[in-house]
Amino acid sequence: MAHAISLSSNNVSADRVRQLWRDFGSLENAPTMSGLDYPPHITFAVWDESNTSTAEGLIRSVFGGMSPIRLTFDRIRWFDTDPLVIWAAPSSPEELFAFHVALHRQRYFQSCRAHYRPESWVPHCTLAMDVAADNRQQAIELASRPITPFDVVFDAVDWVSFPPVDLKYRLGCGV
Repeated sequence: MAHAISLSSNNVSADRVRQLWRDFGSLENAPTMSGLDYPPHITFAVWDESNTSTAEGLIRSVFGGMSPIRLTFDRIRWFDTDPLVIWAAPSSPEELFAFHVALHRQRYFQSCRAHYRPESWVPHCTLAMDVAADNRQQAIELASRPITPFDVVFDAVDWVSFPPVDLKYRLGCGV
């Protein structure tokens, strides 16, 4: 069982992301993001061991008192992996980097998975995680098209375990 700390959008501003989930989900072996039963999100850390009090305390210390974050997404990108992963890129991720660094200064995250460590992390909102091999080129072509920028308000920080996604703790922004 894996664990993650993510910034989530639990409001109607995330409807455009949900539409992109449907658009790219049709190119997947099975729609991954809509199947999670979890809102659009940006993941800061993924690790394999759990410590409830530590995770909750870290969330409160790093994100406590935080106001909701409005991010503009202005392009779609992909991680050239097998299977292909499609994601929305925020135009100004500086605030996300600051939170990510603050979170990863904690010793608890020395066991964080490689792609989520400060030297490797790319701020992104995943749209599809399992693009079918036969649809790879079509997905890249769709992701390469210019998009109209859209805003999403992220209003909570969550600690979840997965699979399946199980919300362990949520800190609402501004709380």
